Amino acid sequence: YQPVHSLGVRYLALAIFLLIKIFLFFTTVIIVDTDLNPFQAVGRSLSIAYKYFIPVLLLELIALLLFIIGTVTVIGLLVAIPFNLLTVVATYFIINKN
Repeated sequence: YQPVHSLGVRYLALAIFLLIKIFLFFTTVIIVDTDLNPFQAVGRSLSIAYKYFIPVLLLELIALLLFIIGTVTVIGLLVAIPFNLLTVVATYFIINKN
């Protein structure tokens, strides 16, 4: 038996985690692509993710779903992890081109 309030805390923690993950989505790619330091890259990632929040949210939900499916079959992670990394990089370059 789980109290109802503990489920609410779990969903709130998951929502906060997803928001942080969405706003830091492009940080690593920005550091590799530009000469920005990590703090500047976080700021740039925040501004990009804020401007394109819905597409980045949808991409993150698709990536999460792919990871869940990939963990069911361990061999699926061999496809899920590179695919997710490549979609982050491709999305950054498409957004950065505009």
